[in-house]
Amino acid sequence: MTDETYISTEKPAFKTKAGEHLQIEVAVYVPSTDYDKPVSSSVLAKRVAQTRKKMAEIFGGFTQDSVVGGWVDQAKGKTIMEKVVKVTIFARSGGFKKNKRLLIDFLRRKKKEWKQAKLSVEYEGDLYMI
Repeated sequence: MTDETYISTEKPAFKTKAGEHLQIEVAVYVPSTDYDKPVSSSVLAKRVAQTRKKMAEIFGGFTQDSVVGGWVDQAKGKTIMEKVVKVTIFARSGGFKKNKRLLIDFLRRKKKEWKQAKLSVEYEGDLYMI
């Protein structure tokens, strides 16, 4: 994630009261594996609950979707498929910039705790591997 701020030069799609446009969208992809080994549904549920709680604390709310993802394990030469829970937040630009470090610190701790080589974070449609 960069420190750049997105500023739209277009008119807003909807007329809103001041402050009701949340310009920034960020999604954390919560993995259902420890590297390539599936975790129990209770472990995944705990990971998702931790992520939802932190996102709500930092940004005031979240949405959640269950999706399927995959990645190639180069050492084994196979694709690892897994259930993933996408936890998404919307924030004002200033609020995101102010709290971005809290999110990054949380993700770095969880990457170790969840035994992940990388954690996927989507920021404004771009995917970052932390």
